[in-house]
Amino acid sequence: MANNKVEIENNLNLIRSLITKHKRHDHIFAGVGMFIIISLTITLLVLFLDLVFDGYPRFNLDFLTNFPSRRQRLRVFYLLG
Repeated sequence: MANNKVEIENNLNLIRSLITKHKRHDHIFAGVGMFIIISLTITLLVLFLDLVFDGYPRFNLDFLTNFPSRRQRLRVFYLLG
């Protein structure tokens, strides 16, 4: 009976150590994942801001109102009937 208790206690300690080890791996995995997500989000933000700053001087009221249509023929047929 006492031998059985010792085996159970050893198995419980083994299980507890495995749970601790796996929790540590889960935290490392989550940390690496968050680092990758944050770094990619910052990269996307930097690229978007670069695009906005490059195009901002050309973005004015004239661009919005006088932008030529690429499908002029289709537009004429649609307007004529």
